[in-house]
Amino acid sequence: MSRLLLLAIVAIAASAADTQPIALHAKLVLQAPATWQVQTPGPMRAAQMKIVDGAAEAEFVAHYFGPNGAGDVEANITRWVGQLAVEGREQVRAEGAGTHGRWHLVQATGTYRKAIGPPVAGQVQDVPNSAMIAVVLPGPEGPYYLKLTGPKDLVLKQRAAIEAMITAK
Repeated sequence: MSRLLLLAIVAIAASAADTQPIALHAKLVLQAPATWQVQTPGPMRAAQMKIVDGAAEAEFVAHYFGPNGAGDVEANITRWVGQLAVEGREQVRAEGAGTHGRWHLVQATGTYRKAIGPPVAGQVQDVPNSAMIAVVLPGPEGPYYLKLTGPKDLVLKQRAAIEAMITAK
């Protein structure tokens, strides 16, 4: 076996060991970093994970609301970005094609207006220096909504992992 082939096999095995499968559907399995801690999903969640780096913690959730989803892409992105205070908020968007169709990503930073209790109660806690990366991801039976929120530095370090999850074939 050539040295180059052996190095390629080792690299593939190492990268597989660095991830864990997150099954959202039988035909939609994402590869999340192995360091992300799987949690029992809360209500209306297909998956839930915690990312810890020292004292900083971020939360990743995946929602599924059936074949018709929860509104169009723009409505969801507007709602997500609206969870950060207008003053000081910055956002960037990206989109691309994946296994199941066109995905849409928004990254926003600023003061996160974290819901306290049920969202219909309208109570929020301002969390400055936060970030959110949210994705509308086509699934085999309707869209999935992925969202990572937490301290800005921690969340932004996860951007490559989120992109790897949604672009993998």
